[in-house]
Amino acid sequence: MPSSRARGFTLIELMIVVAIIGGLLAIALPAYSRYMIKSRRGGAEAALIAAAQDCERFFTMNQTYASCILTTDAVFDDIKKDYDMSVDANGITVTPKTTGRQKNDGAVRIEFSGARKWDKNNNASFEAGEVF
Repeated sequence: MPSSRARGFTLIELMIVVAIIGGLLAIALPAYSRYMIKSRRGGAEAALIAAAQDCERFFTMNQTYASCILTTDAVFDDIKKDYDMSVDANGITVTPKTTGRQKNDGAVRIEFSGARKWDKNNNASFEAGEVF
């Protein structure tokens, strides 16, 4: 007489698998979020360096930084969703948008003198030791 044993998984086994997957997600998602924030900040820094080089080329031809913003817009297409860019007489600043994914990330600045700054504590001022 053939046995009529049930096949498949028990509810307990399925609950254990769900708990393990939940635990892995609880660890993986915050790490992934931190990685993406750092990655977008790295993209902003790279775009900022490219814009500074563009402004230096502009300065070489025109002896002024005054309107180099016109030549740097294309550099920032990749980061416009998360950052705003501004150029003044002393340098270029990339500031996270207040409603975006990078809102808790501080501003990044390159001065035309070559100084690189990052407002790590996001208090709207660049202090000593806050460099990138």
